[in-house]
Amino acid sequence: MADSLNFQIAKEGFGSYLSEILPDDIAVTAGAFSATMQQIRNIRNVDFEKFSQVAVNMESSTKGLTQVNGTNVPTNTVLANAGFNLTALGSGPYGTYTMSDFLGCMSGLPYSWGPVQSKILTLQTSRLIYLYQQLYLAVTWEIATISVEYSTERIYPDPLDPNYYYDEYTVTGVSLADPGGGYGREGGPAPTISISNGGFGTTSIGTDPHDLSTYGRVTSVSLTSPGPVTRTIPTGTVGMPPTIYGSAGWPGMNTAVQYYIDNSNAEISSIKAANPNVSSDLNTMYTAFGKQLTLEQRARFTGISPVSSPTRDNFINRYPVSLYSFVDAIPTLAQNTLPHMYSQTLEAISNLNTPGGQSIIAMMRQERNAARLQKIGIDLDNNISGNLDQQEVEILTANGTLPTGIEGITVTGINGNVDNPTTTFTLPPSFPAEPVGYFDPNVPEFLFANVIGWQSNSNSVSSIQQILDTARNNNNNVNLLGPAVNGTGPAQPDNLSLGPLLSSPAISSTRPISTGISKPSVNPKPGLVSAILEPGPTVLQPIAIITSGPVSPGVPLDKGGPAVPGSLAGSPASNLIPPNLNTSLTASVLTPSVYDVREAIDEVVNCNCDCWVY
Repeated sequence: MADSLNFQIAKEGFGSYLSEILPDDIAVTAGAFSATMQQIRNIRNVDFEKFSQVAVNMESSTKGLTQVNGTNVPTNTVLANAGFNLTALGSGPYGTYTMSDFLGCMSGLPYSWGPVQSKILTLQTSRLIYLYQQLYLAVTWEIATISVEYSTERIYPDPLDPNYYYDEYTVTGVSLADPGGGYGREGGPAPTISISNGGFGTTSIGTDPHDLSTYGRVTSVSLTSPGPVTRTIPTGTVGMPPTIYGSAGWPGMNTAVQYYIDNSNAEISSIKAANPNVSSDLNTMYTAFGKQLTLEQRARFTGISPVSSPTRDNFINRYPVSLYSFVDAIPTLAQNTLPHMYSQTLEAISNLNTPGGQSIIAMMRQERNAARLQKIGIDLDNNISGNLDQQEVEILTANGTLPTGIEGITVTGINGNVDNPTTTFTLPPSFPAEPVGYFDPNVPEFLFANVIGWQSNSNSVSSIQQILDTARNNNNNVNLLGPAVNGTGPAQPDNLSLGPLLSSPAISSTRPISTGISKPSVNPKPGLVSAILEPGPTVLQPIAIITSGPVSPGVPLDKGGPAVPGSLAGSPASNLIPPNLNTSLTASVLTPSVYDVREAIDEVVNCNCDCWVY
């Protein structure tokens, strides 16, 4: 036996596996080429002869198109971002459209009117109610009118002269012709009726401010004295409404209207000073709901075909729907390269002096390249994604909102950024679901609530209110987000001791907030386009806080992964269920469909069998 072992150390570097098989220079070249080609997705599974046929037919998507060159996608990124801001007109994350943008008023999901009504009732004062009532009476100032009912008798003073006669009129009653308005203002009495022959009557006026059909108006009239018989047709007049702070008629009553407006504004200022938080929240909700309503009207007009009418509609393809349809059709249009067909026609009419025209041609070239590569199983990775990443989907599903909205609940001071302290959350839906936990992006993972009965209390505070409370209590990093020091739950004040919940004795007011969502951006409102095309400095987006129950993190959702980070344990089928099918996440979105332990036991007991005993 040999008393020693002989072994050879493999060379390092490109072509090491070809060492001593091919000359070194050829081996290194082949190794470098191999490393280069392996950057192509799925290249190891591609037949080389098929690959060579496709490679020779590849087009340069930006050749001769200088205005879209120099990027990793065949378009001008600056204009793509500008176009994104013009076409992303929805209320979802990054301006995406949701069904609530078309059917929100029908479903009621975006409009949490309960909290709005509650705040109105909290802020209202008897003084403001009174001023509004008097303002209404002032702006409806109008004199009521009546019709006088009478009987007529023809008198012949000289029986021998039938041509000599006169008529006498006897008042028999009065009826209301126009109820007028503005009566009873500042405690004014009901007006009286005066008849031209000296008769008179009385009226009744509406005093219930909840019934605007009668409030401040004459509701009934009655004849008190018919007056003497007269030879002229009797007429009646109703006394005018009060003119205090103004004068009779218009524009004389403008000064009275302005008086109540000024006093109402003064009362509102007093209410806001006494209740700054509630006033601010109510204004924010009104603004958010108003924007959503405007957005819904616009979405329905542009996205849903108008109701058929005898009048022809010449603008069926409305912007931006026609733009979406055209871009979506380009992959199909690009592959029709027959003479006079789509590709040739589009290239002929595209203005090559503009980025838009060049982008159309570049995109068609790319789509033909993609079709060629798909023949051998290679996919391109330069498509502009229109989907949220999985973490954002989980946060949006479990928590009901995401801090990437273009329209929605705009709050200040939640992201701890002094230079850009404003963040817009998508509107959380007002839906009677029963969430079982919340997603904490600082961990980041979904956490089951470990407080018994949390589900029944989770809707005690509205989602919108939790966002506003968190924003108000967290101005530019002076407060830490959440009682568990991990971004969950409502914000807590500085230096709050959490006792047994944490090992840390107190929260430091100088500790920065870690939100757990990192998104590259080039502008204060990052969109899917800007986040993918032109990665800029990483910006921490704020956490979406919309849970009210748990005071501690809870139990993490088991997705089949390793229990200890970094270990090799766990199921090979981890993360099998996507967020949109995970019942733990969708419990915050849909009506309850899964029994909890207590409900399951009750259900078994109710089946009237003995199996539950075992």
